[in-house]
Amino acid sequence: MFAVFRTSCLAFAVLASAGAARAQSPATDNPAAADWSRGPVPLLQTERQKEQPVTRQQPAAGDSLYRRLVDQANANTVSIVSGNPNGTYLSIAYDIATVVDGAEGLRVLPIVGKGAAQNVRDVMFLRGIDLGIMGSNTLAHLKEDKQMPDIDGKLVYIMRLFNEEIHVYARPEIRSLKDLDGKKVNFSDAGSGTTVTARQIFNKLGIKTEQVNMGQLDGVEAMRRNEIAATILEAGKPSNLFRQLEPSDGFHFVPIEYAPALHENFFPTELTHDDYPDLIPQGETVETVSTAAVLVAYNWPANSERHQRLTTFTNQLFDRFDELRQAPRHPKWKEVNLLAEVPGLTRFAGARQWLETNARKTAAAASPMPAPMPKPVDEIEKLRAEFEGFLSSAQKASTDEGERLKLFQDFVEWRRSQDDGRGSQNRD
Repeated sequence: MFAVFRTSCLAFAVLASAGAARAQSPATDNPAAADWSRGPVPLLQTERQKEQPVTRQQPAAGDSLYRRLVDQANANTVSIVSGNPNGTYLSIAYDIATVVDGAEGLRVLPIVGKGAAQNVRDVMFLRGIDLGIMGSNTLAHLKEDKQMPDIDGKLVYIMRLFNEEIHVYARPEIRSLKDLDGKKVNFSDAGSGTTVTARQIFNKLGIKTEQVNMGQLDGVEAMRRNEIAATILEAGKPSNLFRQLEPSDGFHFVPIEYAPALHENFFPTELTHDDYPDLIPQGETVETVSTAAVLVAYNWPANSERHQRLTTFTNQLFDRFDELRQAPRHPKWKEVNLLAEVPGLTRFAGARQWLETNARKTAAAASPMPAPMPKPVDEIEKLRAEFEGFLSSAQKASTDEGERLKLFQDFVEWRRSQDDGRGSQNRD
């Protein structure tokens, strides 16, 4: 089923990509737009805000029908830049298009993209792009690095989406992340969210790898030729890539332990046999970490036509949200909670207004099916409640949030060591 769905998504998105490309102005309008590596170009933002009309060859005089059809085709079009077929972004964008397209005359175009980091640039600078899917940690990284000017002012979020699990797929001799020290590792396509995330993880853990960038299937082939030691993918499970792989050559998933250095940017989670029945034996799990995906839009002026179009899109998306949580839509939709917030980013005014107007309906819908954190997080939340109670009863409550977080992390590690000790005794 996932293979057929993946093929449908790719075909639809490729056609949408071609249509969006035709809608853009010629590249010669601004040569710098084709080379974002040179740094941000403020002119691009100015041109977006002016909403300059697309230059096209004019039809013959008096051909009013043609002009009317052109205007009609572009009047309510909304584009979403997503990811490649190996990840989850494209499937999510296709689901949105399937459910929302046609409502209130909307035309929703899912577009194949390179992933989170490039999607940020595309939403900020590329004409014709209204929305993009990207990782929350990627946004935080770009803001900290100051690679993008005024992200807070130029981008708003529609909704927090799902958790994206980090997959480390390696050769048989690699048993832990430390074994990758000094080895060549595929960080997926250049400009992808995987690249940003992989760098974050290895830097925080003090592991030095030699980064290479290629597609995931190319990465698996490079592993077979012993040219690289592992390939990394950030994607909501189950990933189409690993669903279609057959066990071979001793390749396997490598665990990522939830070390204290990762607590700030990641959540603990696991990969299971149900996720990848051909790659993980029954009854076994692989520890890993995850981050959150976010649906982000360009922050058009409130009185602009593009802002109103995004408001219409958001209303229709939220009105039909229950449809997205039903089969045959991607199972990751069941993790989404419309009320979930994204720290450090402003919610789009149209989304905020819908939530305020439909507060009772949204709360009722969220109660039976809240956005679940991965199982280990549930356990840690219980520990945190226990920890807060301990501090309160011992009159050790701290007003310093940083100190409180450090104490809690130490508490979690201590409890984990106690549980490991009890587990070892039980196995003996």
